Amino acid sequence: MKNLLKITVLGLSLALAACGDDDSSSSSSGGDTIAYSGLSAQWIAGTPSATFTVCVHGTENCTTTDEDGAFTLEGVAANSEVIFTFVGEDNARIAFPIVTGAEDTTADRTFTVVTRAIADILVASAPGATGGVDDTKSILTFYVGNGGYDLLSGLAGVTASYDGPQAGEPINYIVPIADEPGVAIGTQDVTETTSAGNGFIANIEPGDYTFSFDAGGRSCAPDFAWPGSDSTTFRVPGLEGFATFTFIRCTTEETVTVSGAVTDLLASEPVAGAEICAHSGLNDDGTYADSNCATTAEDGTVEHTLAGDTQYLVEATKDGFLTVIGTFQTLMADLTWAGWLSPAEDIILAAATAGVTVDDEKGHIVVSVRNESNQLLDGYAISIEGSELAAAYNDGALLDPSLEATSRSGLAAFFNVDAGTYTVNVVKEGALCVTNATSWAFGSGYTAPVRANAVTGIVVTCIDTPSPLFGEPEEPIAAPACVEGDAETNCTEACNFFVGCAIALCPGLDGASEWEMTSSETASMALCKETCEAQPALLDIVCQHTTCNETLTFGVTTVEATANACNNGLPTILEAAAASAAAEESNVTQVVGLVTESESVQSILGAEGPMTVFLPVDEAFAALDMGLLEMVGSDPALRDSVLSYHVVEAGLPAAAVVAAIEGGMSTVDTIGGTISLELVDGKVVVGGAEVIATDIFAKNGVIHLIDSVILPPAPTEEEPSEEEPSEEEPSEEEPAEEEPAEEEPAEEEPAGEEPAEDNGE
Repeated sequence: MKNLLKITVLGLSLALAACGDDDSSSSSSGGDTIAYSGLSAQWIAGTPSATFTVCVHGTENCTTTDEDGAFTLEGVAANSEVIFTFVGEDNARIAFPIVTGAEDTTADRTFTVVTRAIADILVASAPGATGGVDDTKSILTFYVGNGGYDLLSGLAGVTASYDGPQAGEPINYIVPIADEPGVAIGTQDVTETTSAGNGFIANIEPGDYTFSFDAGGRSCAPDFAWPGSDSTTFRVPGLEGFATFTFIRCTTEETVTVSGAVTDLLASEPVAGAEICAHSGLNDDGTYADSNCATTAEDGTVEHTLAGDTQYLVEATKDGFLTVIGTFQTLMADLTWAGWLSPAEDIILAAATAGVTVDDEKGHIVVSVRNESNQLLDGYAISIEGSELAAAYNDGALLDPSLEATSRSGLAAFFNVDAGTYTVNVVKEGALCVTNATSWAFGSGYTAPVRANAVTGIVVTCIDTPSPLFGEPEEPIAAPACVEGDAETNCTEACNFFVGCAIALCPGLDGASEWEMTSSETASMALCKETCEAQPALLDIVCQHTTCNETLTFGVTTVEATANACNNGLPTILEAAAASAAAEESNVTQVVGLVTESESVQSILGAEGPMTVFLPVDEAFAALDMGLLEMVGSDPALRDSVLSYHVVEAGLPAAAVVAAIEGGMSTVDTIGGTISLELVDGKVVVGGAEVIATDIFAKNGVIHLIDSVILPPAPTEEEPSEEEPSEEEPSEEEPAEEEPAEEEPAEEEPAGEEPAEDNGE
């Protein structure tokens, strides 16, 4: 029951797909009679056909459908007004007015049937209503579809009016919503159809009524209604105790301008020279009745003049890129779209992460689920109708085979799909997917044409909001007060908001130390302000945010580095150094290599901190004397001694270092010993090395890059005198060596020599 209302009220367009009478416009002399026959089926998936009564209006010429839904009316005047009526087991009563053709006609018709309970809900929820359906009255319902679409869908922006025995009662327009039961009745300020395309007038006096529809200059034709005086008016009978369904389709012959832009998915750069073809009108042999092709300009843009109210298949091709297929549908307003091309290797790599080997003889489908505010949506199960292929869902930038529904990336893919046309179903409990300009869509189903060695992109629009990733802080943070045209103010406002929210809510900072909290805030603010200049479009987006959840979700789902920092906090010094050394254009491979070889230094850098590390770049080692460099690399004691002179057991951001120097500090104690600290021409010089990059913050400290290796001081000539007990012994021996001058007198004393000679004996 909970899904029935969505199907029957909002899915009316699908019910009409097979409802047209090709002969309804024929004419004949008034005396001719025809046979009107066909099959009648109740359209609610999985339920048996209902029994309908079929009558020529105002006569007793009636019949009922058999158990297969078949019926035949004999002796019917050409172009007669006929009514199909249905009475359900729960006393739901529905009427469908139609017109026969001018000749014998077999018209298979599919009907949308609602339950009495649903009808009561709709009527009771209308503004000013005092209850549900009044069985002594009549209900007039209408649905306006876009007749130019191969897949009929609700036409928004249509204004309805009516005349009859009880004119003047309010028209209630249906509004699709995400919550159960999937629709709502628009308030009194909703004065035209939404994308649902329908509305109703409840509990009015029975009798003959005339509907008029202002569809923006379109011409309209009936599926369930009797023609009126022109292409915008239709007559319907209001029967006591019944709801009469009026279904019409409207079309236009006007043209619209469709503007697009194509981007290289990997390089994020415009693609020039791509051929973009818009195809429409499929022939029996599989070719298109109309193809409109144009080539993208240097900035990747392209423009087409196309028919309004038409569904198009768009094909983008360029050498070196995989062909991409998309769908969109025009109305009577200009349309703008954005697309992408990707090298073939990209789909190969993506498929590999899902454990799939790409087959060049087959195609692929990529589905993006988002809401009308362009937010990517999670929790949607995506399947291909009639196929056993399973969707591979993205988690961030990578496919995660363990997922069974979309993550916050809103993306899913099907690999190696046989060429053909498929219906992609997108389902989430309590959410509703609707028609949109960039897909052929109806209800939860979206059409996906697939070709060999091509990617079909489907954009699904659902009325939903993403599951909150972050919530809101206990102490609210003021939303950015951005000012149009003031980039500097806007940068400050947006960054204060974004960084404040991140510090308060990012899970990676739960239980973080004061150092890490402060460092994260400083690093995030610096990065945010860089982003203001490099990507001002992101700044504009953050300026529109009003909640922390909204802005943090945007950050972590669009920038991988932001997601990593928010989820995991800052890396340790060792992690940051290792990541930097592993980068493609790293300039710290030498020093990180030395650290990797030293367990004692790793132990020091792995401590809780905070500490400051002055990291020499590779050019610093290249400038060392070759012999010394070899000694540092081969002598563990010398290596560890050199490295120890680059670590200070205190967290010193660049601003703190400069402030200390300006405050009179001229030295700083490293683990190895004291080194000099000074400002030279505005540059910080530490231990003779110039600081060339600053404030690479880590969980347990901060890294600054320097242009030279800091070496332990060489032993000075004065050093031996400092260790008097041991080093001065040679000086005591000097007099002993000079004793011969003192011994001469001893040698002159024979008595002194005799004992020596005796000892020698």
